[in-house]
Amino acid sequence: MVVPKPFSRAIFLYGPPIVIPRDGKVEEWRRRVEDAMNALADEAEANFDELWSGEARSATRDPR
Repeated sequence: MVVPKPFSRAIFLYGPPIVIPRDGKVEEWRRRVEDAMNALADEAEANFDELWSGEARSATRDPR
């Protein structure tokens, strides 16, 4: 894991919740979670500049 330097740019993406059944096959669900995380990482890498733009940040800002 890489710890970002102070004042570096960062975004946080999240997907829909993944509910893992108690009787689910561990390897199958591990792969699903890993695939979902990798897809979010790929999206962040591919669209960082767009996601970081003022419009994207203001749309997700807490209105309080």
